[in-house]
Amino acid sequence: LEACRTCVGEDFRKLRTRVFIPGDGKVPRTAAALCLHTPASWKCTSIDPRMVGEGNEAAFYGEHVAARIRCFRSLSQNFVLRLPSTQSARDAPTSFSPGRSRSSPRDPLPRRSFSEENRSDGETGDREDTRDTGDRRGGGGSTAAAGTREEGLENAEGVEKQGGQEREEDYEEVDLCVLLAVHSHAPLQEFFERMQRAYANRSRCGFLCVSLPCCGSEGFLAGAPVVRFEDPAVLSHCREVLVYFSPSHAS
Repeated sequence: LEACRTCVGEDFRKLRTRVFIPGDGKVPRTAAALCLHTPASWKCTSIDPRMVGEGNEAAFYGEHVAARIRCFRSLSQNFVLRLPSTQSARDAPTSFSPGRSRSSPRDPLPRRSFSEENRSDGETGDREDTRDTGDRRGGGGSTAAAGTREEGLENAEGVEKQGGQEREEDYEEVDLCVLLAVHSHAPLQEFFERMQRAYANRSRCGFLCVSLPCCGSEGFLAGAPVVRFEDPAVLSHCREVLVYFSPSHAS
């Protein structure tokens, strides 16, 4: 929120904000923590290959959570941001309604019930182990299992497609897009670039990335951060906060 004031120069309480959180863990903890400190105009999308509650957030976490948090069980690389087509953007509702998800035959992460998830993964575990581990430094087996990602492919309806899973996002216009990563192993640069393309003409103030890197190079963007500091309230040796900002074309 301090980064929002510093980089955007506007009161965060008055902004319509879409927050994407790759590698949020088995349950959307980071999204829930953010919602405690932000108004209802801030909507969160939590993405993780072990996420539970996808498409059924109200039943898993309650109506108050489902109103602001959407869960997707997917690697961040396989999460598809729908690029706006003219007709769809004009006709689309602005409310935050649960999106549809589709899985291809190559889907490496089939959706399972809550009981199946508990049997396979257990009810407890280290938070570091439940995060998006699909693209660690030097690559890993889970990335290969996810299939080869198709680079930058768009179909006639303006949908950015990639190998593995297909996901859809709604067409709302927002004041700010935020990429939030807390000790995430997801490749942030790749996701940030796709987020910029998908919301190029729909994010009034621009694009903000707030990252607390832990290991490897995935927690950094290519450019230099505009703000860099250590937060003593983070109970970890990896407590450095990096803030990146890119203004939108409109601003």
